[in-house]
Amino acid sequence: MRRVTIRLPEDHPVFRYPERVRAAVLREWVETGRKICVLEENLAAVLEKLLAIERKIDRLPETAIPAVREMVCKENPQDNGGKSMREIVDEMLRYFE
Repeated sequence: MRRVTIRLPEDHPVFRYPERVRAAVLREWVETGRKICVLEENLAAVLEKLLAIERKIDRLPETAIPAVREMVCKENPQDNGGKSMREIVDEMLRYFE
């Protein structure tokens, strides 16, 4: 394993932990921060796609809206012909292309 040395202010929360567990706590905090960064990136990509869909919906004629609603808003999952949610969303996105 590689080592990283950092300096922290004396009042940093990690110093509330006993010295023998601080390294493990910091590793956990760093890993948690990394996961949050990945989630933020994924969320930004989802938001970008949603905004693109919204822009396309705004350009649709009123007569097309019911067809899209029917495609993705089925109350009974079995009405989807066995399609996964991903397949349904992909189908909806193709409709907007």
